[in-house]
Amino acid sequence: MERDVNLQAYWLWLSDRGQIWPLQSEGQPCSIISADLHNISQNEALPLEGIGNQEAAFSLQGFGYKRPKLLIIGDAPMNKEESDMILNMIKAMGLSTSDSVFVADFFEGLSGYPSSENFAFASEQLNKYVNSCPTIECILSLGVLGAKILYGESANISDVKSKWLDCPANGSIPAMATYHPRDMIKRPESKKPAWADLQNIIAKLNP
Repeated sequence: MERDVNLQAYWLWLSDRGQIWPLQSEGQPCSIISADLHNISQNEALPLEGIGNQEAAFSLQGFGYKRPKLLIIGDAPMNKEESDMILNMIKAMGLSTSDSVFVADFFEGLSGYPSSENFAFASEQLNKYVNSCPTIECILSLGVLGAKILYGESANISDVKSKWLDCPANGSIPAMATYHPRDMIKRPESKKPAWADLQNIIAKLNP
């Protein structure tokens, strides 16, 4: 019970700098934790080594563990504030980019809104990655662009958010969409429903 309270406090009380404010629980404040990005290269492409009978596997731009059980779909490389928040989200789920999570980046260096060709290429890259990595148990997409990368350019975030749907690239992998960190920074009230989405991810990964 104490762990659940701490995790909820950890998520709902994120500060603008990637920390949480203490939340009193039975007279005991939970500790303040800050995300550490010093050992993470956001733009590092992490190739998967050969898996099974494959001589080589596909790789994506991003950061994290190269054989993840949770794949998180972003859009472009995140700034420091957004990265702090995504790492806090991962920690709140009891996971880590060092042994269980990969955060994929798309549209690096793109100026303006992605074109149909950009979305098609991103989806193709995602499909190749998903089908070359058998360790993936669950996918979480972030924001409007993340949902479109996962489900197609015509996808509407309001139609897919907080719902378990099959990954189009691999029907055996469940996927869910939630808010992007930049959305939550702009609209702090969206942190609470996002926490509910993270709880669903936790339950799916720990049946």
